[in-house]
Order: sequence, then structure tokens, then C-alpha cells
Amino acid sequence: MTQTLRYVHNKLTAKNLTVATAESLTAGMIAATLADQSGASAYLRGGIVAYTLDAKVDFLGVQREEAAACNCVSREVAKQMALGAREKFKVDYALAVTGYAEPGEHGEPFAHFAIAWSGGVLPGTVPGEGLTRNAMRRRVTLKVLQALAWLLRHNHA
Repeated sequence: MTQTLRYVHNKLTAKNLTVATAESLTAGMIAATLADQSGASAYLRGGIVAYTLDAKVDFLGVQREEAAACNCVSREVAKQMALGAREKFKVDYALAVTGYAEPGEHGEPFAHFAIAWSGGVLPGTVPGEGLTRNAMRRRVTLKVLQALAWLLRHNHA
């Protein structure tokens, strides 16, 4: 994670780009990971932990019917969360994630994420078969930051 985080930090800082998060499954872990870097205030504008349907609807503009139909866990909900965070915070990149951190009636842990920027939305899915709750949250955080690094590397600003 360190190499990816360092790359993201350096690129965001060098290009004067900004980022915000909209997190459910990770409950602020992505924003906290970014904030662990000295100088993160140059690019990290904020984050919303939207753990419930109401929070996703009220703070991020997620469509209630869409979210309720899939229990708030879908590629479309992640996309709406990212677009809502980008609009709220007026940032270059908004990182959003929703999913299940542990096995249950839905099966094994998995997450959907989305990164919104001026060129569109990059979606992704993270499987978590066999992972503990905290291991899943860490894996999702890493995958989202790796996806952001990929966008930055390919000049999607």
C-alpha cells in the first residue's frame, strides 16, 4: 500500500488535484489512509461516511428506489455516491465504496467502488472470499487507491 499511497500523494500534490470520499463499507478508512500522509490537506477536501440508505440519499443524492432494491450495494449505487461526493465537495476525484464486509445472506464479502472525475466514472468490484471484516476493508481501501493511481498515471485529470 505504501508505494501506491506515495504515488497518489505525489501526483495529487504535483498537479494540484483534489479528492473526496463517500464511504460505506470502509467507514472512512480511505479518507483516513490519505490523511495519514503529511501534506494531505493540499488535496483531501473531506469525506462522507454514508452507512445507511438515508445517509446515501440525503447526503449524496443516491436514488432511494435504486438503493433500496439492492440493499444499497450495487455498481450503480457506488457510481451515484461518487458523483454525489464530487458535486458536494467540488473536487477533481471522488472515491466511493459500498459493499458487504463479511459473509451473510448475500454470500461472501464483496464491494463495488466508483471513482468520478471530469472524464466519467471508473467502476470496480472487489471480491473478499475468506477475508475477515477488517481484512476486507483494508483490501477495498487498497484497490480503490490503486484504481486512483491508475487514473492519475494515465492522465485522467
